[in-house]
Amino acid sequence: MPPEKESPVDMERAMSLFDDDMEFFKRMYRKFLEYIPEQIDKLSGAAMSGSSEMVELYAHGIRGAAGNLWAVKTCSIAGCIENRGHDKNISDVPLLIDDLRSEIMRLEDFIRTLK
Repeated sequence: MPPEKESPVDMERAMSLFDDDMEFFKRMYRKFLEYIPEQIDKLSGAAMSGSSEMVELYAHGIRGAAGNLWAVKTCSIAGCIENRGHDKNISDVPLLIDDLRSEIMRLEDFIRTLK
């Protein structure tokens, strides 16, 4: 798979939201990146147990947090998972969770590169 060329964060909108305060932006991302592993674990557990309602709930929380930080692809993947939970069709959610984990790693790498 070729490397992603698109930024994992819509920086223009994010900087607008954070009043161009890069330090505050990075602090909020560090908090997000501390929060997200446990949420993904809960999401994964819900998928393994077959609870579409909990899949929808955890994915909704991840989508909202990612959206607030303009992590566009993370938000999109979480939204797909949320929709699967809503539709009670979670058979492919473990694969989507793998995609979500990969995107979170890409997001971590991106945040580390910011000055």
